[in-house]
Amino acid sequence: MRRILIMAFMAAAIIITTACSKDEKTETPEVPTTSFSVKTDGIVWTPNIISAFYNETEDVVVVSATDAALKMITITFYGHTARTYPVDNSDKSAACGYSIGTTASYNTIFLEEPQGSVTISEFNLTNSLVSGTFSFVVQDINGNKITFSEGTFSNVSVQIL
Repeated sequence: MRRILIMAFMAAAIIITTACSKDEKTETPEVPTTSFSVKTDGIVWTPNIISAFYNETEDVVVVSATDAALKMITITFYGHTARTYPVDNSDKSAACGYSIGTTASYNTIFLEEPQGSVTISEFNLTNSLVSGTFSFVVQDINGNKITFSEGTFSNVSVQIL
């Protein structure tokens, strides 16, 4: 009986060591790089913090980007599909804003004739990522305007609310 137990133990040890000796490659999925940049007055601005939220109930997405100096751009659009969202006077228009801390606030809604667009190239709820391009003009309450061009964001993680 003792010989049978020893043989069984040895057989189990051989099976375990040969099974574990295989080099199984586990592939770690590549994490896409998140980016955001935009030009204003010919100068490229890149933020430190980039985020996006999707409210399923209202079917609205907000992408925001902030830097250490508290400059912030927000891009809001209704829907969650890859397409172009115009910045205009319609009820479901995309809206864009820019703020510098608490001292200045600019928005597309302050314009009599808003101009610009947000083009979503990818909105993936499965992977919770959004990518796109944008350009728009914003204005403060005093009539001062700022133009943002060649804006792009990619692989921004979307939190679903």
